[in-house]
Amino acid sequence: KYMLKNKIECKIPLKNFELLHNYLLKDKKKYSNSELICNTTISLPMHLGLNSQKIKYICKKIKSYK
Repeated sequence: KYMLKNKIECKIPLKNFELLHNYLLKDKKKYSNSELICNTTISLPMHLGLNSQKIKYICKKIKSYK
C-alpha cells in the first residue's frame, strides 16, 4: 500500500498456492521458511524504462518506509 501510494507499482511474485509443497499436499509447518519468504516478498520495478532518477526515487521511498 505504501509503495502504491507513492506511485511505485510492486508485484507479489509468488502466491501461497503456487508453492511446491502445497501442490504435493505436504505439511506447511515443515516448510515454514518457504511460507515466510512467500508472505514477505515483493518484486520491485525492473524494466528498461527505469532511469537513474526513478531508481533513486524508489530507493528513497524504500529507505523512508516506517
